[in-house]
Amino acid sequence: MTGQQLIDKFEFLVDDTTTDSTRILELINTGYKAICSRRVWNFLVSSDTSNTISSGTTDYSLPSDFLLPVSLRTYNSANDSYTDWAVVPFRNRRKYHNSSEYATIDKKNSNLVLTSDPADAYFGDSIELDYTYLPTDITLSTQPVLPEAFHSILVYEAAKNYFYSEQSDRVTEGAFDSKMAAEYNRLYSALLDYDSIYDDSVDDNFMPQTDWSGLN
Repeated sequence: MTGQQLIDKFEFLVDDTTTDSTRILELINTGYKAICSRRVWNFLVSSDTSNTISSGTTDYSLPSDFLLPVSLRTYNSANDSYTDWAVVPFRNRRKYHNSSEYATIDKKNSNLVLTSDPADAYFGDSIELDYTYLPTDITLSTQPVLPEAFHSILVYEAAKNYFYSEQSDRVTEGAFDSKMAAEYNRLYSALLDYDSIYDDSVDDNFMPQTDWSGLN
């Protein structure tokens, strides 16, 4: 669904065609960012290889759209080999002081920080950071990166914020009611299931169901 289609669905859901479309899109994008930030969603996993380890440098810039870390490794092109690194909590970084192959996230300064000055063996290696990213705002003509079956959840997120911001009697009584809440919960639960199934489907040990004889 495009931004305009989401707006149309929102207007139908809340029975309001008077609110400015810019305001509705703002509510939709607020909900969009909230959902994207809640967990490591498979549909948001990306990779950054823009940094190369240099002598005496422990701080490397995070991607501008960084949300959450997924995995970290370095790549040595001469040997065509990868080395896995562990990303440790920022609050525990001192436990790994001068320990190689550990890094942490300094979110305030938007840096990936190695916990030790990298040994000569890593100089020139590229840093490969897998992470979830924050998508750009939805516009009237663009679509969210959520799987299409779950686009409607953004309308319910927007409706919640819309009703919470309104204080008139018209909307405070039976506004975001139990039916809306139930549909929102159903969509979010289904999105979680989809993400979990996606994980299973790309696992090396995944065995898809092929015998349907017992379903007759």
